[in-house]
Amino acid sequence: MSITLNLPAELVEQLKRLSDLTGETKEEIVSRGIQREIARLPSSAMSRGRQDLSQLLQYAGSIDSGDAGSGDNSGIDSDLIASFSNQGQRN
Repeated sequence: MSITLNLPAELVEQLKRLSDLTGETKEEIVSRGIQREIARLPSSAMSRGRQDLSQLLQYAGSIDSGDAGSGDNSGIDSDLIASFSNQGQRN
């Protein structure tokens, strides 16, 4: 998998020097650093996001607004546009 990182120029230069000194690729150095940081986290931190999402999904679809069109995104968008368009006219 590929990822693009925007790093400060000074850090990129240090990474290049480290790569030259160790013979490792920049990718290997960065990957090892990320793995080290992940290993430092408590195991609960990595699974916490999944737990939070699971808890949130328990409520998905459990609220009935009584409006049959409440799931109509086009209608919602139109209502929002109308509402924001009228804001400048209220004084």
